[in-house]
Amino acid sequence: MIAEANDRADGIYDLDTGRLISQGEFGLPVFVGTMQFSTRAVIERAKSIAPGDVFIVNDPYLGGTHLMDVRF
Repeated sequence: MIAEANDRADGIYDLDTGRLISQGEFGLPVFVGTMQFSTRAVIERAKSIAPGDVFIVNDPYLGGTHLMDVRF
């Protein structure tokens, strides 16, 4: 489903504000639009963010559209 329907999205977001800087060529725009809210939620909750850190989020109340959404 992910590969054939492009049921995914990717983007680069600002470390300080969580705002979208750039989005990938493929994927669904609705995911790109909501990912900035998840990014902001991580920034607000993280004690510190260092190069190489990876956060995994699947909470639909933190900028997702449904429970199956996973963001890295």
